[in-house]
Formats: sequence, structure tokens, C-alpha cells
Amino acid sequence: MNLGRRLALFAVISATAAIVRPQVDLEKDQIIRQTIQGERDCVKEDWEFASLAQSSGLLNSDPLPTRTCRAVTLAWWPSARIVQLTGVQHTDVFISVTFIQAEKQSPIRLVKALGGLVVNKDRENDEANKAALNELLRISAYKPTDDQMLELAMLYLFMVGHPPDESPKKLGDLMMVSDMLGYVEKKGRWTVVTVHQRTSRFGPFGNPSKNWILKFRNEKYGVKLVSVAPE
Repeated sequence: MNLGRRLALFAVISATAAIVRPQVDLEKDQIIRQTIQGERDCVKEDWEFASLAQSSGLLNSDPLPTRTCRAVTLAWWPSARIVQLTGVQHTDVFISVTFIQAEKQSPIRLVKALGGLVVNKDRENDEANKAALNELLRISAYKPTDDQMLELAMLYLFMVGHPPDESPKKLGDLMMVSDMLGYVEKKGRWTVVTVHQRTSRFGPFGNPSKNWILKFRNEKYGVKLVSVAPE
């Protein structure tokens, strides 16, 4: 891995640690929790958003899962709403539902992940799921840097039920080459992002591969997610 990639990855890791404990100087033995940029616990407004008839109606009469609730606030598009709930749908069937709304007048989109006895393995490259992210990118005209491309790929994987590895880790361990978050490559009009360390919050949410490759195409307004596949 070249020096440029190492520096870019260290910047992402440092930013992640800063989110968790912003007042503490970085130390290699510091225990941190990997998060998505802008990820936080749900507040009352997030629960209300997930409970809207327009949101819950997308579940086809299934109840809202209530085991955990996480929300993401996008620094590059603050008007977006992203709320993810997880729980148990049936015996040995885990569920993650993510509601996404690009802006107030936009429709609410649903991304669902199933794990355990039932797994929807093809959801990562599902056209409707990619469209949910692409609507955010198109409306915001977001033009991410290479470091931000890695964060963007991690956001999408979070949406489809692959949050970061949340087991306790030391910063020194995260800095190891074998434990990097991922890297970005430019290929003409394409930006290819490889993301490492994807494990489910609980239960097996699909493909066991730890490496995911996301291909984005450069457009006039910014970037568009075209394909997602395990390595």
C-alpha cells in the first residue's frame, strides 16, 4: 500500500476516533468504536420520523423493530433524514430497516436487511437501494474528495445492514495494514472504493466477506453509485 493511501486512511481513522472522544489526544492504546461519519443515537424526532405513516407503511404491516435506533446527520446535506432501526422479526430472523429522505418534499425510501434463517443477500447491489443513495448525491450535487469517498461507501454499507466492526479496538490495531478501513482508486471516469471490516451489528446479515467493492461513476453533478459486490 503506497504512502498516499496510508495517510488518507489514517486521516479517516483519526476522524472516526475524534468523533467518539473529541477532547482526548490520540494514543495507540486508546479504545475506540468505529462509527459512520455523523452517526448518533436516535432522538425523539428520529423515532417520530420512523413512525410516520409514510415510513411505517413501507413495511407492509410488519411492526417497526425497536432493539436499536441509530441516525446519521450528513455534514454535506443536513436536510437529509437517515434513521436505522434493528430488531428481531421472527424466531432467528434479524431485521434492519433504514428510512432515507433526501429532503422534506422527497419520498421516504426504505432499505431492508434480513439475517439469520432468512437473508436477502442481493440487497447490496439492489437498484432501489442504490437509488436511495444516488438521490441524495444527485439532489445535493455532492463532489466528495478521496477521503470522503471512503466515508460515502461506508455510509451505503451501513444503510444496507453492514455497519462498521463495532467490537472494541485499540487505535494501534486499526492502524495495522491488515485492519485498515479501506482505500480508493481512480480509473478514468470511475472511482472504485474497497471497504474492509464489515460485520453485522448482531446476527449474520448476509455475505460473510469482509471486503466490499463499490464502483462510482463521475457525473457532471458529482458521483453516482453503479455497482456493489463482495471481493
